[in-house]
Amino acid sequence: MWVMLMLSFSGPGISQVLDNFGDGDFSQNPRWQGDSLQYKINAEGQLQLYSSGTDTSFLSLPNHLIDSTEWRFWMKLSFSPSANNYARVYLISDQAALNGPLQGYFLQFGQAGTNDAITLYRQAGLDTFRICTGSPGLIAAGFSGNVKITRNSHGKWTIAVDPTGGIQYAFEAEGTDNVLSQTAYFGIQCRFTSSNATKFYFDDFLIREIAMDYDPPEILKVIAKDSHSLDVFVSEPIDLQASGNPQLYNLNQGIGNAMLALPDNLQPGLIHLQFQQALEQAVHYTLNISEIQDIAGNIAYNQAYSFVYYAARQHDIVFNEIMADPEPAQALPAVEYTELYNRTDQPISLGGWQYTWGSSSAVLPDTIIPSKGYLLLCNTSNCSLLSAYGKCLEINGFSLSNTGASLSLRNAESMCISWLTYHPDWIQNPLKQEGGWSLEQIDPFNPCAGAENWQVSMAAAGGSPGAENSIHAENPDVTPPKPIRAFPVDPYHIRLVFSESLDSASLLQNLMFSLNPGNVFPVHTVLFSPDYRQLELEFADSIKHGIIYSLHFLHQFLDCAGNPGSVEDSLQLALPEKPLRGDLVINEILFHPKTGGAEFAELYNLSNKVLDLKDLVIGTYDSLTQALDKYGRISEESKLLFPGEYVVLTDEPVVVQQQYFSPSPGAILQSLYFPALTDAGGILGLSDVSLNLIDKVHFDESMHYPLLANTAGVSLERVRPDANSESNASWHSASAGCGYATPAYKNSQAMEISDAGADFSLQPRVFSPGNDGKNDMIMLKYTLSDPGFTANVTIFNEAGMKVKTLVNNELLGTGGFFVWNGLSDRQTRCADGNYLCYIEIFNVLGNVKKIKKVFAIAGF
Repeated sequence: MWVMLMLSFSGPGISQVLDNFGDGDFSQNPRWQGDSLQYKINAEGQLQLYSSGTDTSFLSLPNHLIDSTEWRFWMKLSFSPSANNYARVYLISDQAALNGPLQGYFLQFGQAGTNDAITLYRQAGLDTFRICTGSPGLIAAGFSGNVKITRNSHGKWTIAVDPTGGIQYAFEAEGTDNVLSQTAYFGIQCRFTSSNATKFYFDDFLIREIAMDYDPPEILKVIAKDSHSLDVFVSEPIDLQASGNPQLYNLNQGIGNAMLALPDNLQPGLIHLQFQQALEQAVHYTLNISEIQDIAGNIAYNQAYSFVYYAARQHDIVFNEIMADPEPAQALPAVEYTELYNRTDQPISLGGWQYTWGSSSAVLPDTIIPSKGYLLLCNTSNCSLLSAYGKCLEINGFSLSNTGASLSLRNAESMCISWLTYHPDWIQNPLKQEGGWSLEQIDPFNPCAGAENWQVSMAAAGGSPGAENSIHAENPDVTPPKPIRAFPVDPYHIRLVFSESLDSASLLQNLMFSLNPGNVFPVHTVLFSPDYRQLELEFADSIKHGIIYSLHFLHQFLDCAGNPGSVEDSLQLALPEKPLRGDLVINEILFHPKTGGAEFAELYNLSNKVLDLKDLVIGTYDSLTQALDKYGRISEESKLLFPGEYVVLTDEPVVVQQQYFSPSPGAILQSLYFPALTDAGGILGLSDVSLNLIDKVHFDESMHYPLLANTAGVSLERVRPDANSESNASWHSASAGCGYATPAYKNSQAMEISDAGADFSLQPRVFSPGNDGKNDMIMLKYTLSDPGFTANVTIFNEAGMKVKTLVNNELLGTGGFFVWNGLSDRQTRCADGNYLCYIEIFNVLGNVKKIKKVFAIAGF
């Protein structure tokens, strides 16, 4: 509603009429006349028809404005108009009585049929002549909203409407009629039946003179939306009919005249042009417009505007800042937002682009990001809070997860321009992890680096929306991309995984790869968006079971920063086989990590098979139920493990890599599921997806080297991969020399068995127990021709005193080994010197054999 009512005079006539009925009266200031007993001012301060029966009633007031004039009012019809129920608003009339013959112009709201539209008529006596009609059906079910009508000095009428009751008027119709040049009255007329005798409402009448426009329109800018389309932005509303001739628009560089020119009905200063010939990327063009006319009839001749056609490419627009958790707010509004940044030297239109956040997406309106400019994306109604920080665009349903999500931006042709998966772990400062701080990109010209190129904001406000990031710095990607692994999706398709995002154009060639044996080339190549880290190759012939293939790169490939990958890199792959018990063993366990450390388990492929980690389950084993208790799959996607290869499973691979050396950090993986291992001990189990047990290991603190002062951060290593998993003698503490763990490579305490050509042999003959990884143990290897023997093994020092009972009445197989760590039965380290290993074996047939082996302990 208008806040005040006013009637002002200038000279002999009224120069402005304004009435919002705020005084609760329509009989004065200004004075309406006519069927006044059939109207009232209702509780909402609106002029309302308050009649009965079937009738036609009117009200009018003096007005002398006609040329260069604007009429505005609010109106509501709470019924479906018809030939017997409609409203007229007389903009011009030579008579105060609007129910008889007169000379004037009126808007009619309602007609017979269902295509009710707002129509402008001229009335001569009792005859009417239609001038222009708005959108069919606009008021078919009733009407509520603001209406604006203008008439210039040439008699051109324009009608616009805002159905929301605001001032964002949308064009409805225009027409020219200059027959009448004088007026004396303005008014309303209601024609009604009894059922609608109280359903007409009016408010906020304004009639005022508008300034005369003598200036011709100017071209503000020209934007190439695609290779065939231009948008021309003009300084003022244009004459829709006069500006719709495509011959008025000519493009140089051999393009020629426009094929189509469409003035925009909703934006009266915008013209959409279509050309038959395609524009070329990064070429300078000049659009020549022979003439263009505004709604006041002013014509601009021979205007020219130069521009560069530029179609956005990958990473031209990048995600630059993310406020996912705005509370508790610092100095910024408590609003979630995403910031986009245009890295290029050209303005880029986002019209028709698709923005995706998590599982939701929206198509963006025609919005321009200027060169080196920013755009904030937020939820509906939040731009008013962010507008002080820069250009903003509201998206219905926009929301960012505090736990992280994937974001992507695709152009109108579905090309992925930018993508990002953010995570709250990127906020390393614990004081800022509770919210109120944005994540900012360090270097916008390194958009594929992920966590390495993002940090929490250092701005005191909590973020830097619409401006250069507080942590902005050069952080270039100088690391070449590497292929990580390859695996068959099926016998005809092979998937490749790379260390980082790739330049798609450098890889989409079938002759880029060769599969051996056979030197076979793929017939089809697909690179997966949005992160472009995976590639799938299709082959005409299937790969075969039992063959390990190698995939070679024949040409150089690039990451998204332009760093070249090595053509000497190759990947192994094979069709995996089903894992069976004994194929794969748990080879190392860290169950008691040091402070800030991470638990892990190392697996070793003992078989000659190629196994797949997605076919495996890991968990704790319940000795009572003889089954896995708490367990889960190791991986959702294929990760091949070749014969003799190691892999480390953990919840925190980065922590393991930071705390322990490994020559194969890529083999330290984040397991999809990894059980919690207690410091006191337990049983770790490995099975296939059908829960058929493959290996299980009991572990506890007593299995560590007894002389260790602290076992935190020390792993247990299997002394041989083929050793009995459930025997304590098969395990030893990792040595100090390797840093107390050997993730993804040979165990520090691993012992090799050489063929000594004897029933019993000691290796080595001199050892130095000290847990330094150098001959910490001695191995007694045996080979027997017959099974069924029982053994006793005792260690004596050079004084003949027994120091260790190594084996007591243990049943032997035909081959195996025992290990001694140099500790006595009292768990003290034996002194340096010579020792005797006394071996006695016997069977039920009475066969007895006694053997003596001499060895030495030397040095710490």
